[in-house]
Amino acid sequence: MVLGHWLNFQLHSTGMWSWAVDAFVNVALTVWPMIVIGKKFAVLYFLAHGASRLFTKWREGAPANMKLVRYDYDARKLLHHRLVQKMMRAASMSPNEIAEFQQDALQLVVAYVRAHRADRKGTAIFANLLIEDGDEMVVVARNQEHREPLSRQSKMTSLAWNALKSGDIMVTGDVYDDYPETPPGKPYWSVLAIPVRLGYDTVAVVCVDSSRK
Repeated sequence: MVLGHWLNFQLHSTGMWSWAVDAFVNVALTVWPMIVIGKKFAVLYFLAHGASRLFTKWREGAPANMKLVRYDYDARKLLHHRLVQKMMRAASMSPNEIAEFQQDALQLVVAYVRAHRADRKGTAIFANLLIEDGDEMVVVARNQEHREPLSRQSKMTSLAWNALKSGDIMVTGDVYDDYPETPPGKPYWSVLAIPVRLGYDTVAVVCVDSSRK
């Protein structure tokens, strides 16, 4: 039953096409040795490679991992409950409490994305809260202190600024391809920028970034 749910998720997920392309590439890599060295060795290679890939996919969705999935769900539920409680007394929050609330809220966002993108070690996906400051966008909160605090970037090279200006969600799968003027050496490749609204005004942006394309 677990495998059935996992297969259904794969078929309806946004990653289905990347999975299909990956499968096509693997089949192509099998056809080539079939042409060069003959069917016998190519078929054996294909079966061994296919078995390895299926085992890897099964291990990701195996019942043994359901404990981890359940733990992630419970952790997110508890964090969400804590955030709701804090929001009920938002008017009386101190600056330190506001900073803690921002970090917890970003951590909740990251928890969902990491679970969806199978970043179980928590080393590839992070979230930041940015606001406008003159000609720059400045990071005022992170889900964890893993980079320079109050980091700044020019609006001209900032996906966050485009989201703030337009009020729309912005995304790039390769920041250096879509924004060639991006300074080299950034620790991320892909970014999802989500506007934060107060009434009709966009006041900040949550950026979820990943070291993966």
